[in-house]
Amino acid sequence: MLLAGIQAALRVKSTLLSALEGYAEAQGIGYQTLINAALRKAMQSAKGAPLTVASLRTVLRQELAAIGNQSA
Repeated sequence: MLLAGIQAALRVKSTLLSALEGYAEAQGIGYQTLINAALRKAMQSAKGAPLTVASLRTVLRQELAAIGNQSA
């Protein structure tokens, strides 16, 4: 079953979006695909536990750290 994406709005810092766009471009993928992958990883890492703001922040910090390490 192929699930279509839905449109959703979220606010992010412009510096974060710029970093995500740059990293995604370097990887040859769209930045929305990159965001979806980070969100999916957050959900999978919860392992049955509810997805909380704290756990999402943790995964996003890990992803941003990985981006920073790869661009350095």
